[in-house]
Amino acid sequence: MSPSELILRVAIWPAVAFGLAATRGWRPTASWRVGALFYAVHVAAAFHHAYRWSHSAAVADNVRQVRETLGIEFGAGIWVNYAFSLGWMLAALTWPKLVPLARRVWIAVFLFIAFQGTVVFAHGHGRWIGLALFLAAAVHAWRFRGRTG
Repeated sequence: MSPSELILRVAIWPAVAFGLAATRGWRPTASWRVGALFYAVHVAAAFHHAYRWSHSAAVADNVRQVRETLGIEFGAGIWVNYAFSLGWMLAALTWPKLVPLARRVWIAVFLFIAFQGTVVFAHGHGRWIGLALFLAAAVHAWRFRGRTG
């Protein structure tokens, strides 16, 4: 495994973990920012290792993944990924100034896309790691429901 492939596979887990921590209110500004940094490293490693900095290669691979996972042809998935990446960077930079509705919308988008990436589209051990992270966040949400601060 090359260093860029290792970074690609490893960087996503702290990104998701920090994102989940932020959704649960654990130092949200810092968590969104650190998570965004790890996510940016993951995306850069993906474009370097898997796609050789080719947008068309990223589109083709994204279409293939959707077809294999969901059984449909969907060519806009890469644009969803780009929008998610931009959204995360914007949330990380503006979190303290976002109104509560914008925060809730971003958290819902993050949870949906992160679950898709780490559970639905993941394979092997990665799927189990993603599921464990989301289950841990769900248990935390259940145990501390209704509490503030």
